[in-house]
Amino acid sequence: MRQLLVPQASVLVLSRDELARLAETWRGGDSGSDDDEDSDDDEPGDGDDDAPATASKAPARIPLPPGGDIVREEDHDPVAADALYLIRLGCEFVLVTGTIGEGDGGRANTLYSADGVVRHDGWRNLPGPFIGAGGTLSAAIAAFLAQGADTPNAVRLAQDYTHGALEHAQRYGMGKLVPNRTYRMQAI
Repeated sequence: MRQLLVPQASVLVLSRDELARLAETWRGGDSGSDDDEDSDDDEPGDGDDDAPATASKAPARIPLPPGGDIVREEDHDPVAADALYLIRLGCEFVLVTGTIGEGDGGRANTLYSADGVVRHDGWRNLPGPFIGAGGTLSAAIAAFLAQGADTPNAVRLAQDYTHGALEHAQRYGMGKLVPNRTYRMQAI
């Protein structure tokens, strides 16, 4: 399945934790993540927590792309190495959400291309757990790309939109906060 989807992606959006889990399929089990932080981050596009937990089993192996050796974690940042691995498989860009931000302990989203880091945008943590942040970010990127924006600009615009939607999120009942995707229309 991944061999069919990954090469078709213009922009693959996934959280740092999702990337580490996917990387287990080519690294042989160890995600290389020695980070015990809570994965319930609140940045634009961070992975949703509504995915069901799956039983632990040996993941299917993804073959190396032609001419590609696995970049060893000792030599490079494992997140960057894993993103570049996906790019060698055929993705044009990989956007990793929930990466480590600058100084203040915030989080960031990092866009990678074959040339390395294209953008690294920091975000302050917003209070509360969200559901739908990743879907909002992905849809916004697709919308800005459809309007003719180049990928780095579409990602920037989509992150700004998603951050605003999360700032204006609403809670329905006792559940998680849902991004308010119409917040800009309500200001008119």
